[in-house]
Amino acid sequence: MQLLPWGGKLTSESLKFFFSIVIWTRFSSSHEKLDILFLAFTDYYKVWLSLMNQATEETDVSQISLNREAPHRYLTWRTQKDPGYNLLKRLIGVTLAEVFLPSDVKDDIDKLNVDLNNTAGTLRQKAHLNSLKLRFVFDNVRSSMIAIAIVMLLASNPKSPLFITHLNQILR
Repeated sequence: MQLLPWGGKLTSESLKFFFSIVIWTRFSSSHEKLDILFLAFTDYYKVWLSLMNQATEETDVSQISLNREAPHRYLTWRTQKDPGYNLLKRLIGVTLAEVFLPSDVKDDIDKLNVDLNNTAGTLRQKAHLNSLKLRFVFDNVRSSMIAIAIVMLLASNPKSPLFITHLNQILR
């Protein structure tokens, strides 16, 4: 049973950043569809959090090097080409969109890249520090996702009895 329609073609460039399960939909706005989308989003987010909690510290130097580059490529793509950001700007305006996804993210990405490149010679000693930095970036992305979910809830119907339930689920 298909609850949400498929959102259309994804570019090969964007596919490399998606998890094997992706929420990609476009539909005419309705409270029912927004509730379904929100529930799917919260389930997806819970799976992501579970995967993050199961992650272990990498000790293989070559894998650490690959792991250093991947978040930079992803975050650079997000700031330059992510269709979700453009959609968010159209929905709530540039000013509010920049509150949720700040325009200075690229500067943060570049600073992170410089930091990571400076530690390349001492990967073993710096692996823990870099993992903390990456966790910081992922926490910021998570915070943005929560903020977007809240905006989706407010836009759908803040008087709905499901609103408080959904909000409590997000904040757990």
